[in-house]
Amino acid sequence: MPKTKLLTIMLFLTGMVLINSCGEDTTDDNPITPPDVSDTFFKASVGDTWTYEGYEIPNATGEIDNDSRYEFTVTVTGQEKVLNEDSYIYKYEGDGADHSKHFIPDGKVLKGLVSDVMPAELPFDLPIEDAWVTIADLTKNEWQVYTMDFVDLPISFSTVSAIISGNLTIIGELKGESTFSVENTDYKARKIDIKFHITGTGTINGFPIPGGVDAEMLGHFYYGEGSGLLKIEYPSQNIALSAASYPLDGYVENCIKLNVK
Repeated sequence: MPKTKLLTIMLFLTGMVLINSCGEDTTDDNPITPPDVSDTFFKASVGDTWTYEGYEIPNATGEIDNDSRYEFTVTVTGQEKVLNEDSYIYKYEGDGADHSKHFIPDGKVLKGLVSDVMPAELPFDLPIEDAWVTIADLTKNEWQVYTMDFVDLPISFSTVSAIISGNLTIIGELKGESTFSVENTDYKARKIDIKFHITGTGTINGFPIPGGVDAEMLGHFYYGEGSGLLKIEYPSQNIALSAASYPLDGYVENCIKLNVK
């Protein structure tokens, strides 16, 4: 089923002290000058559709599992005022997907609800007040998507129990340009990295976390000018929490069909 929620944050907040990537490193440390794009780079019209083909990336191999294929479609079904902002409704359907999200595509800026950036299901209570956040801003090299402080957050998995206090900050970064072929048509896309960074202190099974908590993870998003989201990629991860290790599968979703006005 489609991985439309950022499930990896759930493991960030377990007080991890080490991240090892098992997939291809697609990050780029070279500075990027904000591109000269049109004022309608991010846009939407009722009736626009995108169909995605997704695959799991098992942690055990770090490679795409061709037998795990799933497919879903996203349709812009209308407009709605949410938190005093006029937004578009994006409905997700197929292979277990049956929900809607709200976005504001506004020229060179794309906004979404923080509730749609954070995972919908968590093994703890994270006191998030819903708000509009900037997912992409093509006028900047880097921008803050969201930040929050938390105190004495209890978390547990397997035989590990942790209590964490600190800060979660989500940063957006403009990266390079890629070309994708969808139904034999080439689309140029801008790569947006979303970096989840958590810092703080805490205890694991009653003992202080050595060196505190300082961890981050990247998600890769590719947007085409006027054509929307063309690819999402999260590599598999090994999350180490003291002596415990939590293998996390990754996934990739590619647009295979689109109809935008």
